[in-house]
Amino acid sequence: MWTEAENFDYEQAGARMLGNDIKALLDEQGHAKVAAILIDKIDEEFPSTLPQEMFEHNASKARALLAALYAGLTER
Repeated sequence: MWTEAENFDYEQAGARMLGNDIKALLDEQGHAKVAAILIDKIDEEFPSTLPQEMFEHNASKARALLAALYAGLTER
């Protein structure tokens, strides 16, 4: 189970659980839209402003949380 991983992080786990909860609430079309938005926001090659707005001095932490949210949304 992912909660037993060596590098377990409570903040990322919370974001991942939120992704699982969101997944349960959405239909396929909604799921695809949210997943596309998240992919756009975590792209390091073409950075979005959202991670910078989430954590002004640590956009990489924000991207990690958004990636965890995406992971929860997309895992089966």
